[in-house]
Amino acid sequence: MFNFDCTECESGTVRAQLRRDYSTKVRGEAFTVPEAYVGVCDHCGTEYFDPGELRRWRDLHEKGLEEGGFYLKPTEVHEILCALRLSNSDLARLLGTTRPSVNSWKNPNRKAPPLRTADLLLRLVRESMKFGTVDVVEFLCRQAGIQILEETSDARRRHCRTSTRGQRPLREDFDRFFGASGTPRDVPSLAIIENWG
Repeated sequence: MFNFDCTECESGTVRAQLRRDYSTKVRGEAFTVPEAYVGVCDHCGTEYFDPGELRRWRDLHEKGLEEGGFYLKPTEVHEILCALRLSNSDLARLLGTTRPSVNSWKNPNRKAPPLRTADLLLRLVRESMKFGTVDVVEFLCRQAGIQILEETSDARRRHCRTSTRGQRPLREDFDRFFGASGTPRDVPSLAIIENWG
């Protein structure tokens, strides 16, 4: 796996090191690997990563997310599909994916859950089936664990000058910023139409 000449300094040898609680990112999300094997040059300290080890980290990440309830379970995906009366092919076209992908998401022994974007779209559809109109922005913030604050922090206020009231920007501020006129628009919403075929 390692024990090769360092390509960075060309003086050292890259050797495997076991790192406990190694902080990294998997698919753009912060993740801590309990035990990670990293190649480190014994001369310059450059780190190298084995592709097989990176796959193992991804698998640990996905398994943890699935067990923690982060992704929809296969039965939940199947229930959404049945409630919408859609075939795997129809749902695949709606989500911009493939029929085999949709089929694998419903499989109890699936190797990987849906991509996070597809999972969010499915959750949004399920939310709309339950409650009708859904505040899309609020829903996505809840799913991401982002708290919508009434007070904007000083750091955010420096970067977001659309509101001078010390609160989060209002729709009127966004309309004024983007040159829109008239009354503030509603937040985007989603509703399922029963007979849309």
